[in-house]
Amino acid sequence: AREQVRTAASALAITRASRFVNVVQAGGHVERELEGYSAVGPNIQLQIPLFDQGQAAVARLAAQSRQSQRVLENLAIEVRSQVRAARFRVLASRAVIDYYRAALLPLRERIVALSQQQYNAMLLGVYQLLLAKQNESTTYREYIEALRDYWIARSDLERAAGGRLPEKATQQAGPARQGNQP
Repeated sequence: AREQVRTAASALAITRASRFVNVVQAGGHVERELEGYSAVGPNIQLQIPLFDQGQAAVARLAAQSRQSQRVLENLAIEVRSQVRAARFRVLASRAVIDYYRAALLPLRERIVALSQQQYNAMLLGVYQLLLAKQNESTTYREYIEALRDYWIARSDLERAAGGRLPEKATQQAGPARQGNQP
């Protein structure tokens, strides 16, 4: 799009500079008459426009130049919008991962541990213990899906931004940090 803007601007400049001189011919001129007389000399023909001064061509190229500039501006706005939307998706996915890591996973692990203690003390049935373990497994699966969504959103952001994101953000969201660190 930038190259189209440059091309349209240079075509407009060339047309504006050469619109008054449409045809220039240079050469030699030889004229012979019947009586044996001949004339030889240089010849320059220059067409001077009186009525057609190239306004239509200049106006058309100016419109094309403006159109290519508007296309470039629209493309820049669209790219910024896509990057902004992708950034918000990454931030939202990151918040979900942090919530799972900081709140839900430890809570489900604690519920399973306490349910195991109550089961060992015969205060809880086997189905309640299995339900607690099933809820913990479901939470881990949802956490992994949230990680997947984060990495998909991150790759979309990298594609929209046109390059790789800093490694610092990659290290913070990786699965290696899912231990006791929030």
